[in-house]
Amino acid sequence: MLGLKSRLLLTIGTVFLIAFGVLTYIDYQDTRKEIAESLINEARSIRGMMAATRRVYRHQFMTSGLPLNENTLGFLPAHALSRISREFSNWVTTGLSFNNVSDRPRNPDLKADRIEMEAIQHFRDNPGQQERMIPFTTPEGKSFYHFSSPIWITKDCLKCHGKPEDAPPGIREMYEASYHYQLGDLKGIFSIKLPAEELERRAINQVWNSSLNYLFGFFCTFLAVFLLIRHTVLNRITALTSATRQLAAGDYTTRVPTAGSDEIAQVGAAFNSMTEAIAVRTQHMEQSEQAVREKQQFLQAVIDGVIDPIMVIRKDYRVIMMNRAARNCLPDDAPRDKIYHCYEASHHRNTPCSGKDHPCPLQQVMDQAAPVTLIHEHHCVGMKPRMYELDASPFWESDGTLIGIIETSKDITDQLATEQQLRENEARLSHLAQHDALTGLPNRLLFHDRLEHAMHKAHRTGHPVAVLFLDLDRFKNINDGLGHDVGDGMLKTVSTRLQRAMREDDTVARLGGDEFVIILEELPDPGSAAAVASKCLTTLSRRMVINGIEIFPTVSIGISLFPDDATTVDGLMKCADTAMYRAKDAGRNSFQFYTRDMNDRTVKMLLLEGSLRHAISKNQLCLFYQPKFDLTNDLLVGMEALIRWNHPEKGLIPPSDFIPLAEDTGMIIPIGEWVIQEACRQIKAWQKLAIDHLHVAVNISARHFNPMIIETIIKALNKNQLEPRFLELEITESVLMDNADSAIEILTRLREMGISLSIDDFGTGYSSLSYLKRFPIASLKIDRSFVMDMTDDSNDAAIVSSIVALARNMDLQVTAEGIETSRQLELIKHLGCDHGQGYLLGRPMPAEEFEQRYLLPLHT
Repeated sequence: MLGLKSRLLLTIGTVFLIAFGVLTYIDYQDTRKEIAESLINEARSIRGMMAATRRVYRHQFMTSGLPLNENTLGFLPAHALSRISREFSNWVTTGLSFNNVSDRPRNPDLKADRIEMEAIQHFRDNPGQQERMIPFTTPEGKSFYHFSSPIWITKDCLKCHGKPEDAPPGIREMYEASYHYQLGDLKGIFSIKLPAEELERRAINQVWNSSLNYLFGFFCTFLAVFLLIRHTVLNRITALTSATRQLAAGDYTTRVPTAGSDEIAQVGAAFNSMTEAIAVRTQHMEQSEQAVREKQQFLQAVIDGVIDPIMVIRKDYRVIMMNRAARNCLPDDAPRDKIYHCYEASHHRNTPCSGKDHPCPLQQVMDQAAPVTLIHEHHCVGMKPRMYELDASPFWESDGTLIGIIETSKDITDQLATEQQLRENEARLSHLAQHDALTGLPNRLLFHDRLEHAMHKAHRTGHPVAVLFLDLDRFKNINDGLGHDVGDGMLKTVSTRLQRAMREDDTVARLGGDEFVIILEELPDPGSAAAVASKCLTTLSRRMVINGIEIFPTVSIGISLFPDDATTVDGLMKCADTAMYRAKDAGRNSFQFYTRDMNDRTVKMLLLEGSLRHAISKNQLCLFYQPKFDLTNDLLVGMEALIRWNHPEKGLIPPSDFIPLAEDTGMIIPIGEWVIQEACRQIKAWQKLAIDHLHVAVNISARHFNPMIIETIIKALNKNQLEPRFLELEITESVLMDNADSAIEILTRLREMGISLSIDDFGTGYSSLSYLKRFPIASLKIDRSFVMDMTDDSNDAAIVSSIVALARNMDLQVTAEGIETSRQLELIKHLGCDHGQGYLLGRPMPAEEFEQRYLLPLHT
């Protein structure tokens, strides 16, 4: 293979040879053109000589008067020119010939040949053209140039070639042809034939002479150009080639000279920059390869740290990478550097996994091109079958070709056992979520579901459904007084009795606390629900013995019917709840069916609740005062503050209509605070009338009786600058017994402040003498129900007498309320009561009226 220098030398030589050939050819063509022009000029000279000779001979012959005979025939112009042409050919050996010829000559020797005939016809077709020169080749193969010029008939020519009768007698006698020409007709042509060999010879001689000069000049130029290129290009390219070889051999320090600013210098600079870049890139590649190796080692270390086996598997089942956990699955004697198939490494088999019981993850991923998760049961030698979860993900090539999978396997035997246990636990939790933990009865959630089912069933069958809402009477007293163990035991016993009393298809549920509900399906009539309710009353009222304590519980039951009362779960529950509260209002231990008027009363109470919330801010509340007298001397010793609501539309509303509502809604607390504040203000105002021996009694509700009441009383006393001894608090017996220990603490703090304390409605609760002895009270107030019937019922009279005796023994004062007749007053005085209240002694009245009737007389 030729080198760059040889190829460049050959290229330059070829270019010079082509240039030399082109110049020689152009010179040859120019020489031919010049010689051809020279020949044309020679032909024109010969033509001029022939034309002159023809005119001379014609003039001499015509003016000499010579007769035309064989001796004078040669003097005719045509014959003379023919003879001159022959003689010229004998003297000139170049092949040049000339003559005047015609297409109808009188002398046969002057007959035009083919080329000459073409010329004659050309001049006839182009009468304006004066000469013509074309190349032609003879039948013998010789090349000539034919120069021709036309001979036209003139007036002189018509003497011999016009009409025959006008020709000289000698002409007519000698010739019969070549007549009838007219002026301007083409008679013939001057024909000159020039041999082409002479033209080529002259041209070649001249070109050869000039080619030698060209050849010498081209050789010198070629040598100079080659030496210049060698110095400016070849040597630098050789250096660049050598540097390139060194670079290819790994020598990244090689550089080439970059002198100058031409293209080769720029290439050298680019080469040097490229070399530096390659050196830097090679360094980076080495660093990258090192980083890749480190990453591979890191990746291997990472997957070796995974406790579950991991394998990278190609589609031919060959394992190309595995972690330590996977390698540990290999037999102990298996070589570690061997390339294993996946079924050999994981299952110790000779064939791939297949079938529904043992599907192949590789085949599934290759078919779906998506991750798959499979469960395999592995039977290992010496071990029980274990369950494995295989997660196989596609392993993609960088060009997007799926070439295998990445498989992780995890022993899930223990996990499956745990999941089974969790399912069992979930079932237990589901049961707990839908059943009451204490009684095992369905809870509110399951009750609602079953009630909805029963309502749908009733809608199809047309049989009504009854909901019985049961609430144990005074269960809080039992729970607080006897303890939660007794209360829980009572709830369990109640649930057991209710389940035994119901049909198998009926549902007994516990909503919470002491509330139970029963769903009765397929009832033939509403009377059946009443029979079940009566059965519940009877069953639950039987004696219960809980932890050795004998209890006779009672229950209040409300009944609602589907679809008569409501068509929704919440609606039925609301109706049954309303009926249950009506049963409690009716005296407890009974049942009530829901009626529309109950709902009307509920709506009425809701409207009343809305008005009650604005009663304080709108100054609609007021206090009435009922006098309390000393029964030993009939003197006024104090008064009881009783709240009234002066409604702007309904007028004066008694406390029995709104106090229970205030208790249920929590508004009793701000109302109670207002009552204490207003009573203190009023008694302070009356003290300014110099009446400073009277005290005012205020009733405290159950919800208001808590440690916060102490702060409320202190604020009221301080605001009105009232001494505590003028304020008496009346607390019902049941309130004190709900939480006796806490009540003792609150009462003690109030007593230490100097406030007088009294138990209201004494005899209606469950007071224990041990607790009564611990209460720091100053007086007992006998409930009006005993005073009302004491004149007719000896038992009530005995109770009153016992209360008075008890108070005497405990050094307590006794107040009888509800005295309405003189007989009652007489008997109360006889029994030894200290103080008395009642309509007989004085009705409750506004402060202004009370002041006018009872206080102003004392002031005067």
